[in-house]
Amino acid sequence: MPGFFRQHSSKVSVGLVGSESDRLRDAQRGAIWALASHWTASAEPAQVVLPTGVGKTLVLTAAPFVHRAKRILVVAPSRVVREQLEEAFLSLNGLKRTDALPFDVPEPEVTTIRGKATAQTWKEAISADVVVANVHGVSPTFTNVTPPPPDLFDLVLVDEGHHVPADAWRSLLEACQARMVFVTATPFRRDHRPIPGEIIYSYPLDRAISDGVYTPVVFRAVNLHLGQNKDEALAQAAAARLKDEKHVEAGSRLLARAGRVAHAEELVEIYRGVGVKLALVVAKTSWRQLQKKFAAVRNGDLDGIVCVGALTEGFDMPQLRIAAYHEPHKTLAPTLQFIGRLSRPGLAVSPELLAVPEDIGAEVEILYREDRSWQELLPDLVNGLVEDERQVRRFLNRGTWEPSSLRLPPLAIRPARSARIFHADTAQIDLDKSPQRLGGADVVWRFYSDESNLLALVTRHPQRPRWLDDEMLDAWSFELHLACYVEERGTLFLASDVNPCLRDLQDQIGAGGAIAVDGEELRRLAWEIAPDAWFSIGMRPTRVTGAAYEQSAGPRVENALGEDRLRGHSLGHGMAGGGGKGTFGFSVQKAKLWEPEATGNLLEFRHWCEERAEDLATAARDTKGLPGLPAMTVATHFDVFPQVPVMAALMEHTLIRDPAPMRLGANRFFLHELELWAAVKSETELELEIWREDNLLWSALQDPSGGITELQGGLEAGEPGTGQLMPLAAILTEYPPIIHFTDGSSIQGRHLERPHSPHRPVADAILEPWGWDGADIRREAGAVQTGPLPVQGYVAKWLAERCEIVLTDHGSGELCDLIGISGLSDDLVSISIVHCKAAASDKPRRQLTDINEVLTQAARSARWADPAAGLWAELDDRRVRRPNQFRILHDPLELTPKLFGDLDSEPPSMRCTIFAVQPGLGISQVDGWTEGESLINVAADWCRFGRTRFRLIGSK
Repeated sequence: MPGFFRQHSSKVSVGLVGSESDRLRDAQRGAIWALASHWTASAEPAQVVLPTGVGKTLVLTAAPFVHRAKRILVVAPSRVVREQLEEAFLSLNGLKRTDALPFDVPEPEVTTIRGKATAQTWKEAISADVVVANVHGVSPTFTNVTPPPPDLFDLVLVDEGHHVPADAWRSLLEACQARMVFVTATPFRRDHRPIPGEIIYSYPLDRAISDGVYTPVVFRAVNLHLGQNKDEALAQAAAARLKDEKHVEAGSRLLARAGRVAHAEELVEIYRGVGVKLALVVAKTSWRQLQKKFAAVRNGDLDGIVCVGALTEGFDMPQLRIAAYHEPHKTLAPTLQFIGRLSRPGLAVSPELLAVPEDIGAEVEILYREDRSWQELLPDLVNGLVEDERQVRRFLNRGTWEPSSLRLPPLAIRPARSARIFHADTAQIDLDKSPQRLGGADVVWRFYSDESNLLALVTRHPQRPRWLDDEMLDAWSFELHLACYVEERGTLFLASDVNPCLRDLQDQIGAGGAIAVDGEELRRLAWEIAPDAWFSIGMRPTRVTGAAYEQSAGPRVENALGEDRLRGHSLGHGMAGGGGKGTFGFSVQKAKLWEPEATGNLLEFRHWCEERAEDLATAARDTKGLPGLPAMTVATHFDVFPQVPVMAALMEHTLIRDPAPMRLGANRFFLHELELWAAVKSETELELEIWREDNLLWSALQDPSGGITELQGGLEAGEPGTGQLMPLAAILTEYPPIIHFTDGSSIQGRHLERPHSPHRPVADAILEPWGWDGADIRREAGAVQTGPLPVQGYVAKWLAERCEIVLTDHGSGELCDLIGISGLSDDLVSISIVHCKAAASDKPRRQLTDINEVLTQAARSARWADPAAGLWAELDDRRVRRPNQFRILHDPLELTPKLFGDLDSEPPSMRCTIFAVQPGLGISQVDGWTEGESLINVAADWCRFGRTRFRLIGSK
């Protein structure tokens, strides 16, 4: 009956470091003692990290004695390793040759599973002490395999334990209720899936080298000539090295690596052509054939082996002293194992690795191109990776994670280097929250680390085809949301690609009052990161209603941004690279920073947050603009509103995706039907109102932080990212309107942009002085039988001399006072949009009160130059809806009203000029009038960037 290891456990003798009672290596002693220590305090799986060649197999054979196991399962990744482990347990030679076990200890009962396990297999295994198998024969993942009974084994040993996270291994281990040991030389995976348990012992590679376990490997670059075949060049170089006197004397053999079986078969023939006979070893080569081929290589009948990934684990042949890398591994772990095959001691000649330098992937290039010797390079590289793995596991083990309905290993998460950044008060932030829902979606996974102040949540969102009103084709989308607080800097990082989830997360953790970093801080951060050049710049409009966000991209894009393009815009985002800290980008409006490479795990994301919080805190303050772009203006936060708004506009191209996006109950409104008005109520309150002609639809108060509190609500709009219908206040908090002021500044949400330049004179081309003979400049409108014409009548007469059609829309809710249309028979239709105001004095003067209202109205009309505004449809609608206000003043050919419908169905190219008419302004007095020139330039810029011309008509 089983019980061999319990019966003979007292006969195992493992000395301490320096002991002469056995001939074990220190690495083996350390691993065995570490296992004994681990099992006194923990039932968690134990990871033992031992460099290839230090004697992992001996540790595996010692483990069941230390555990006093009743019956053990030994799992191998391949047939080669399985057969070696069977031999090791049958003979226990490793323990006996090192005096760790007496030679008179009998052999255990070993059963090896070579096919697929069945229920009968496990019945027969009851009489065994050791069952050896490879995963393909015992994992229930594979067809027709019966897993072992849960209580059959009390200890499971896995060689090359880095395979364990794979489904086949995991399902097998889940079937076993036993202690587990995973031995590996490479405790890290390319897919970052975690290996269960903890690293209880890791023997440094530099110690293995100093112990003589490894011999330095010489890298020999094989440089190709023009047109030379790579495989032939490597074969010729390898044949030459085999003929070298030292290698001949040492009996060196060759190991050639291919990537595919067909490639390996070709290499056998290529090497035969240069006089080198190789054995072909692939995954399907039987054990008996392997032994024959290995024997032929050892006795010199063959010169070496060509393999396809079959000899990177568990294979030991010290005569292999030359390796030809025809198809290099692309990742570090198999590369290190491959190098381990070469660097075994035992021969008097240094091992050599032959490869074409250009073939070596970026991940392993450091192995071959660093100037340091192998003795220094490999220990630093591998030990660093093992230590990183320790830190990550310590971080995850000390945190709490709740799988909930989603089975997601924490180590598999690789967050992007991307987050919104806030300043937050420590007393208010509490990340230890477990919300059930975020943004209307279920939270299905949670991880929280108290010591690192990091919370990670995963939400599940249903996705349904737009054309289907049934749940049968619903699919699930999963989103990661992160909150990380760097307490020593008072800096909060929030990462989420779903805005409703982000807002809910912010409220949940007490960060509703957190202040987002402003453009000035991000600008200084750009100087701290110090890029060489910008390859993408985005500019948000600050002057023009309806203008799209402008982006410029290309190498050194800063060289294409002149002064004129910068005026009327503020920095929206920037992406740059080539500096001391690599490529990065940021968004001013979202207070968001991103970098292209994802982090390797949640702990690395935390470290990234710490680094960027430090950068923000220490960035120099004596810089201007952006590196390489000093003229770029960047918005900042503010505490007090500027005085006297000139213009307010919704960001149509950013905000609006639906042609009729605004809703009030059952009523839907086109954006061009609505007018947004702004008025400063106090230093910290800005009143916003949305009107449709004479009807107030919505009003709210905006504070300097960008927060909006509704006074008269009910108006809703679709959230641009999700389409979800939300209160307008919530939409405008995320996509705020632009408010422009008489001092030339503008605000958008919490951001204030100062004037691009302190002051500039008004261009002469936009100023027109009129004589006004025969006009009553003190009267704006009204019917006249005889005598002087009011201002509107005078201007209408002037338009009639130049235009085919003249219209008026004067009155409450007007589009403008006068409209002139000409060029109807040409390819380019000219539109004149006129706003008039009467003079307050008979004598022309310069008073801000005279021009403020008419300039504001003129600037607001710039939106009608955008084809998307639907000017012709609007005119036709007003003709029907406002018969008393909307009238035809001049149409000798009687082209209206049919004209509007025709132009709307086939919109022509259009040239628009906006006229602001104020006969009370003395045009000659404008020069040198600082306040007036600033206000006029605001209106002119707004129109110019709206692709309309602007004229201000006053008096001589």
